[in-house]
Amino acid sequence: MFIFLLSIVFAKSITADPAFHYELLFTNPVCETYRYVEEVYSQAGERLFETPKNVYCSQKDREASGYRSNAPQQRMVDWIQWEETKEIFLSFFSFSDARIMEELCNAVNQRDIKVDLLLDAKTSRRAAEKLQACVMDNKSHLLKVHYRGYVSGIRYAHMKMILINANEKVNRLIFGSGNLSSGTVLHHENWNFMQLSSDSYFMQAHHCAMRAMLYAAESSKMFRNFLKNCKQKIQALPEEDALVFFAPAEGKKAERWIVSKLREASSIAIAAHRFSNREIIATLLEKLNEKTPVSLIVDDDMYWVEKGRGRNTNSKYEVERLHWLLDAGMSLKYMQTNSRARLLHHNKFIILHGSEPAVFHGAGNITISAFQSNLENFYYFRFPQAVNAFDRQYDKMWQEMATEPMNMPRDNIAAK
Repeated sequence: MFIFLLSIVFAKSITADPAFHYELLFTNPVCETYRYVEEVYSQAGERLFETPKNVYCSQKDREASGYRSNAPQQRMVDWIQWEETKEIFLSFFSFSDARIMEELCNAVNQRDIKVDLLLDAKTSRRAAEKLQACVMDNKSHLLKVHYRGYVSGIRYAHMKMILINANEKVNRLIFGSGNLSSGTVLHHENWNFMQLSSDSYFMQAHHCAMRAMLYAAESSKMFRNFLKNCKQKIQALPEEDALVFFAPAEGKKAERWIVSKLREASSIAIAAHRFSNREIIATLLEKLNEKTPVSLIVDDDMYWVEKGRGRNTNSKYEVERLHWLLDAGMSLKYMQTNSRARLLHHNKFIILHGSEPAVFHGAGNITISAFQSNLENFYYFRFPQAVNAFDRQYDKMWQEMATEPMNMPRDNIAAK
């Protein structure tokens, strides 16, 4: 299978598509200044008076963050309101964004937009049910809500994408690390907005994934067979600089691909939420032993779980692997988000520098289950517009937003 991957005949750059348009947006929330309510000292012994600006946020910062002209939430609203939008397919692990819910409701009621919303079977259904209740009775046939996951070979329905106008000549696609939750405004996330011809390989592959989730997700075997058969019928060649992998059907292929590219890289920069994949960690240890520069930005939950404090989404297993990498020479910084408000640094991307600058990113975390048992979408991009944008964001996070271990607070004290 790996040999097959390397022998694929590729089409020209995705950027040569006549309908191509691409914009990469990061939430980068705009938040008030939050000061500690008690005396707080860093690991280095310095007095800390406030949390990092625009990193630590609260729910009251939602509007200021989401209504900016270049905010991911605002761009989603723009695309839902696009005069040529006729149908919308959405797939997310969770859904709670009231503004997006209202826009979808208006799209159905006022413009007869057809909407299919696919969510994880065990996520909260409150927002989806409110959306259904919002739609007028004579329009209810235009809105369908589907729940997936927790069947043979499939755990979470964790794929994240919005596909607009699948049956038109030009499609619009949104994909990235975030859910339709605080991920649109207050989590630290990446959101890709792409317009492309519907007959391109990249877009046809997403059509196949959409149909597989809708009609063939009763088991991982059914999903894999449907996706394989569907993609074999695509007449276009895969783009040379924009690869997509859909897990679990293509999860192991994606894992082998990124491991091979990590081995070729001359430097590696990672932003991650969950971080425990054995193959990737083993490869990073090899690179560190070769003196390859490796840096990592994680949420401060990873810091606090080691101290047994706070509401944490990470595990001690992850912390143990983190120390393996630190002991081998990896550089590390933390994003000090607000776990009390369930806010996170939720990015998942790996930037590879060397003879082939590229970025590996998508919905899946850097875990075993993301590649083997979840519904996920992963991407490997080489076109400069994407790589350069991820590079700039990583530099911004590393230089302006993230905190070195010695400057982290000793105690998990609330800020107001």
